[in-house]
Amino acid sequence: MHTLKVGIWLDSNYKPTAGGGYSYYDKLIKHIDEYDFPANIEIVFLSESTTNPQFKKSVKNISLINNCFRYDNFILKCFPPLFKYFRKIRRIIENPYYRSLFRKLHIDALYYLKQEECHISNYPFIATNWDIGHISTYPFPEIKKDFHRRKRFYENILPKAIFVFCESESGKKELMKYTSVEDFKIKTVPIFSGDTASIVTDDMDATEFLNKCKLVENEYYFYPAQFWSHKNHYGLLLAFARIVHDHPNLKLVFTGSDKGNLQYIKDVIIDLGLENHVLILGFISSKEINILYKNAISLVMPTYLGPSNMPPIEAMELNCPVICSDLSGHKEILGDSALYFDPHDITSIEMKMREILNNEKRNDMIKKLYLREKESKYKVEYAIKKIEEYLLELLYIRKTWK
Repeated sequence: MHTLKVGIWLDSNYKPTAGGGYSYYDKLIKHIDEYDFPANIEIVFLSESTTNPQFKKSVKNISLINNCFRYDNFILKCFPPLFKYFRKIRRIIENPYYRSLFRKLHIDALYYLKQEECHISNYPFIATNWDIGHISTYPFPEIKKDFHRRKRFYENILPKAIFVFCESESGKKELMKYTSVEDFKIKTVPIFSGDTASIVTDDMDATEFLNKCKLVENEYYFYPAQFWSHKNHYGLLLAFARIVHDHPNLKLVFTGSDKGNLQYIKDVIIDLGLENHVLILGFISSKEINILYKNAISLVMPTYLGPSNMPPIEAMELNCPVICSDLSGHKEILGDSALYFDPHDITSIEMKMREILNNEKRNDMIKKLYLREKESKYKVEYAIKKIEEYLLELLYIRKTWK
């Protein structure tokens, strides 16, 4: 029987206990590790760490090569003009080592779980694409900063992939629109929530945390997002300022780490006179985020970047009403169970935030969310099934050469 041996490249900083930004990545890895793939599909984890993570499936350490040749950050920091030459030299030295190693391990293809990750592009690989924001949205500072790197990846690396896994049908359409990758190579592996929605919290936990934050159930809007400019905290604040004029008891809660835009947002809060109405909690635990979802008036997500995002899925699973930007991926995931607005239009955001204050409307949205969640395919179990399906397809393709 022919088998397909797939090497899954683990991030060098990956730890199975990591949370926060790693929750999606960690959840996917754990489910791949626990899943019983068919006998003709073998999964091997490739670890860059000198301390191998503990998995049920096989783990192969490739740290020797990485320790010898991966000095990117040091060279970039200390000798910027030499960086591009170092990268070229490194590839010349490194790639033969990788090819030799993977052939020795009888690995047929590599699977990169993270966007823009590809350590060796001349070995058969599956790529992951979450968004193509450097083309699909405005040149926000964080996107402009990485523009040339992302452009090189999408033009020179991604077309070499056997398959590209996208997070939604909307993401697939977007990738086809802006790149030369053909339809038959792009596969949909649905996005899913991290570990936030599965955490168990009780009334005592909620009361204690809300009291500490001076929050009241159903008297605050919630936006969990790192402080990037594309997350559009600015537009949300402008809309919220209009609502607070009529509803002075309401608050707006932000969570997430600073990515360079936090001080500006704090200045906007002061300019709008919202110091007593906006709470910035920074990076908090998944348990605390779970509590905030469950007790919020709604999630409000005015982001420009998609086409899909995790918070609306988390909110759906926790019966938290969703108000979000009218991105195609959001609509694909939530259908008529959410309220949508144009992220450019402050009045549009304001009107949807006012609409959800009506108890009858809010209860109706919660019922719709509940029904939508029951039939949703945006779950890790469905994603793993799709990965299995595509690996079986890859088996035949890959066995056409040695």
